[in-house]
Amino acid sequence: MRKLKAGIAKEFLLLLNDKVGLGMMVFLPILLVVIITTIQNSALNLVNNNQIELILSNQDKQALSKDYVASLKQSQLFNIVEEDFSIDELNNAINGSDTPFGLHISENFSATIIEENQIKTNSILESMGLEESSGKKNVIDNKITLTLIYSPIIQSNYAQSIEKMVFTLSKKLSTNLFLSELSELLEIDPSSLNIDQQLEQSNLLMQKASVDKVESSFPNASQHNVPAWSIFAVFFMVVSLAGNFVKEKVNGSFDRVLTMPSSVWYLIGSKAILFWIVSLFQVILIFTISRFLFQFIGLPTLYFPDNLLIFGWIILLTGATAVSYSLLIGVYSKTVEQATGFGAISVVIFAAIGGIWVPSFVMPPLLKLLSNISPLHWCIELFYSVFLKGGTFANLISPSLVLIGMNVVFFLLVYLKLRKLNILSK
Repeated sequence: MRKLKAGIAKEFLLLLNDKVGLGMMVFLPILLVVIITTIQNSALNLVNNNQIELILSNQDKQALSKDYVASLKQSQLFNIVEEDFSIDELNNAINGSDTPFGLHISENFSATIIEENQIKTNSILESMGLEESSGKKNVIDNKITLTLIYSPIIQSNYAQSIEKMVFTLSKKLSTNLFLSELSELLEIDPSSLNIDQQLEQSNLLMQKASVDKVESSFPNASQHNVPAWSIFAVFFMVVSLAGNFVKEKVNGSFDRVLTMPSSVWYLIGSKAILFWIVSLFQVILIFTISRFLFQFIGLPTLYFPDNLLIFGWIILLTGATAVSYSLLIGVYSKTVEQATGFGAISVVIFAAIGGIWVPSFVMPPLLKLLSNISPLHWCIELFYSVFLKGGTFANLISPSLVLIGMNVVFFLLVYLKLRKLNILSK
């Protein structure tokens, strides 16, 4: 019993002495819970808290369209930014920003609603024998008056929910106008009339802001999730790479290798190259299985991008970033517990704020800002550019430069730490 008590006391003192490990065990899980809870709460309350970003372009400028815009604002479902955009300009604006939705009101919005209501009114009066038939068939032209554009990153079920909101408000405007005119003509309560069939006509067109119009490139669940979780798996190499690095330092094998006539960069370089190859194998294996196995288990097929050269560049850069980050954790960690624990939890946090679990547009402004420091965020931007937006090399320049800059910073910090420990001089 005395030995057990002494052993417990010794382990407790070691834990108190390991300030970084203690902080990792206590504060980082709390931070993780806060971040995850905030993100999930923001996602669940996205509609209820009226946080849906919408760029609105009203080309009609008439009273009815202004009333419709007013009803959108009064609904408090959207955070509306009004711009004078054409459909193509609005499409590009959605593709080039974090705003998930855009609504284009065409020039014939008011005229089409008035024409539709006139046809509906004449049809009702003719059916009641209150007006002579003109002999012409009442046909409502399928004129597109509203075009809802949504980012290809948005899941289709969520886009359908927004479509219903926009459609409901537009039909409410048309119905109110129709009932008002009919009530004035008949001097009766129009609710007693059977007009459901007349009111089913929809003039709303759903359109994705996707550069590539090939059907197979339209986003599905596989194209959203496979790249995201592949990145997450690659970055989890930090547990193995950083942990092994610290083990070698702790058991003295690292110092024994340094006594040999070779540079420390050979040791670090060999680890980096090996794990870089492992990361490539991980991604290729995951994507291959997704491409050929998903269709047999009822999941959407993963379609590879046409430009495999761009795809290869993204994989290489993602693997390099994961390797450099893992080396950074390994060099700065003093114990295996620090390396594996901090490395794993930090990757989880980076995934949470980087858009791996939920799209970044549902996050509060502070987390949107913090997502820029997550290497996983810029990796997923690269994958989304080529898988969902039909991106070219020009679309990859900005996130690629950010990731290259992160790699430079990570290796610079590794160099400074090794120099501080006088390892470079050995």
